[in-house]
Amino acid sequence: MDNWKNQKCLGSVTCMPIEEVRTGLREVNGWNLNEDCKTILSSWKMRDFSAAIKFLNKVAELAEIEDHHPDFSLRNYRNITIELSTHSVGGISVNDLILAAKINELPKDLF
Repeated sequence: MDNWKNQKCLGSVTCMPIEEVRTGLREVNGWNLNEDCKTILSSWKMRDFSAAIKFLNKVAELAEIEDHHPDFSLRNYRNITIELSTHSVGGISVNDLILAAKINELPKDLF
């Protein structure tokens, strides 16, 4: 599926075959398949704590709009990792690639 960022997260989805996930990730820069092959993840080093919190707030707003919610961590006050999976299907769905592409579009104040 081209232009992931132009798609809307779907209400009913299924788990994507791993080869389709790998193909989709080629179109979503900076995201990788986790070792468990059930999540995709990306990490950023923000300028400072305030920049990290502002970014996470934008991610939270986007997640609410898309009704698809990531797991994320903030470590060492500015290092963010976001993991995406579709809990209801126990793996990765098109919604994860859509949200990853949209997160990539959010402004980031990087270190």
